[in-house]
Amino acid sequence: MRSPTCGAILAAVTSADDIALGEAHGPGGVYRLACTEAGLLLSELPTAGRTEAAFRDRVEELRMQPSFAPATRPASDQLALYKAWIAAWSSDTAWELFWRAPPLDLRGTLFRRCVWATLCSVPPGEVVTYGELARRSGSPRSARAVGTAMHFNPAPLFVPCHRVVASNGIGGFGNVGLGLKRALLAIEGLREL
Repeated sequence: MRSPTCGAILAAVTSADDIALGEAHGPGGVYRLACTEAGLLLSELPTAGRTEAAFRDRVEELRMQPSFAPATRPASDQLALYKAWIAAWSSDTAWELFWRAPPLDLRGTLFRRCVWATLCSVPPGEVVTYGELARRSGSPRSARAVGTAMHFNPAPLFVPCHRVVASNGIGGFGNVGLGLKRALLAIEGLREL
């Protein structure tokens, strides 16, 4: 199992201004994407219901925050990678990205970035409760704060918030609905909860 690297996400690097925007068809519909030279900045699940203007506002809001990831390739190349991964989303894709982490330009508080990094260590087809994710992230009494971190997850699918469940069942999935959460878990091989 990959181990989370909360300590490696402390130092900010220069923010990239080049942002590529696009869309990709994948499980459940059309995903909106925003990538920088450091990786995926923001993705939006198909049924999120946000207008394009609201999506662009969120991109701008994130762009103004410090980046903690180094630039690795042009933003347009990053976008092409993510479009291909979403279009081909399958259990194999989820496992490929589990073992070879995709470039992510996650921006948020230290706590949220630590939770997101820890969540990336949960293998496809497995789930973790909010409380367990809090414990693994080093904050065992912060299950509700973990829920908030999931709400503000800028990279669903790639920071797999669909793998987080409540202690008494499937839990929520923001405003996108449990149907998509169940579908994503089924693609990864988890049939029942």
